[in-house]
Amino acid sequence: MASSRSTKLGPKQQEAIEALLGPGSVEDAAREIGVTTKKLSGWMKDREFMAAYRAAIRAEHRQCLASLAQGPTIIVK
Repeated sequence: MASSRSTKLGPKQQEAIEALLGPGSVEDAAREIGVTTKKLSGWMKDREFMAAYRAAIRAEHRQCLASLAQGPTIIVK
């Protein structure tokens, strides 16, 4: 998801975005990808990282809304 939009970010930063999209805290996301909370917090101060993160959040929301919109159609069928 995030990797297709954020080619300037490193692989760990892309993993961080995916981890941040999941449940849990920043600390949980840092632990999941094997970096310190301080490092992840530093990335979160970077404009490019946060732009990619916000884009990933928007994409996830669009996907959820599309799934919800299909619900009534599936029920009717």
